[in-house]
Amino acid sequence: MRVLHLNNPAQVASNLVRAQRSLGLESSLVVTSTKGWHSNFDYDLSDIDTRQVQGKLSVGKKLYGLIKDCDILHYHGQAVSEGYRDLVMWSGIMNKPVILHHHGSEIRNKQYPKFASKLVKHRYVSTPDLLEFVPDAEWLPNPVNLDNLEYSETGTDGPLKILHAPTNRQVKNTAAVLDAISQVE
Repeated sequence: MRVLHLNNPAQVASNLVRAQRSLGLESSLVVTSTKGWHSNFDYDLSDIDTRQVQGKLSVGKKLYGLIKDCDILHYHGQAVSEGYRDLVMWSGIMNKPVILHHHGSEIRNKQYPKFASKLVKHRYVSTPDLLEFVPDAEWLPNPVNLDNLEYSETGTDGPLKILHAPTNRQVKNTAAVLDAISQVE
């Protein structure tokens, strides 16, 4: 079984690739954007300038070459093309089974593209609050590589401290965080 993961929000895809490889699957990761946050991928298309048509075609050709050889495409987060139009190519024309895995701001408070429901085999969301935005989705908690975590002693003195540092309070759904905190106070 050859699984190709497309993009890597919150390191979810790279952790899934690692776990799938340990189970004996042929799993790899291609990214179209890294934002300089990580380097644990197999194929990097982020250096291609997609502001012009030539760049978009170049990314499309390279993705086609990778996707034609996979058995399943696990698509993470933001679409490569606006409105998930590239799903027509991958699922519709190439007839590849596509898993669409939503991670947050690409879908939160937005209309779900109806045709995507017809073109994907399964829909996942990374957090339960996204279930309301993605019809027939299943919550798949984010995998974490425990080998990369440093543990420290937890202090039990004083009140519990919670840090939420969103880049955009509305997009990151700060209201839900504040609501959850108010329920445990």
